[in-house]
Amino acid sequence: MRPISYTIIGRTADAPIKPTLLKSLVPPQYQKHAHVFDDQESKKFPPKRSWNHAIKLKVGAPATLISQNICLSQVKLEELQKFIKEHVE
Repeated sequence: MRPISYTIIGRTADAPIKPTLLKSLVPPQYQKHAHVFDDQESKKFPPKRSWNHAIKLKVGAPATLISQNICLSQVKLEELQKFIKEHVE
């Protein structure tokens, strides 16, 4: 198994970066959100909520769905949006 490495501003390290170093690399306007990226916090599950529920899949349903992005020209995109707007209303 390959060790996890982190890249910060062109620097790769095999160990997590110390909080003091991380704070110096993060711009001041984003430092209030640093707890979101805390290594210990990322290993915890969010608290239980009253609206938590399971999604029951049908027997034989695939675990993943194959999807593909379709690039449309500006004209075709406008045409598609017009079609959707007409049929949704």
